[in-house]
Amino acid sequence: MRILSAALKLYVNDVADVESIDKTWMITMGITMGPFGLMDIIGLETIYNVNLLAAHKKGEQELFDRAAYIKKHFIDKGKIGIKNGEGFYPERYECLAVRVPLYLIRYGKFALFSSAFN
Repeated sequence: MRILSAALKLYVNDVADVESIDKTWMITMGITMGPFGLMDIIGLETIYNVNLLAAHKKGEQELFDRAAYIKKHFIDKGKIGIKNGEGFYPERYECLAVRVPLYLIRYGKFALFSSAFN
């Protein structure tokens, strides 16, 4: 959860956008999905509830603010993740990897995640 929390902190504080954070994470770690793609799969309602629970447990205003941001900018607008087709990314396949070359998808490099959307 720490990577998701760190990613949200960067985004909510306008340090970087979703795509830049995910792309950096994917290149650095050599993986096919960044933290925001993962959060879209988990669901933003769950991310909101986890942040709110952590805020109540730790009593940190920053966590309350982060939860409120998710609710205001995403959940209240119906953007809850791949469950309804839109979350941090406007289309569910975008969260798999930022602009993955089609040949990688065709040759099964992303089969683990792409099968979840069929």
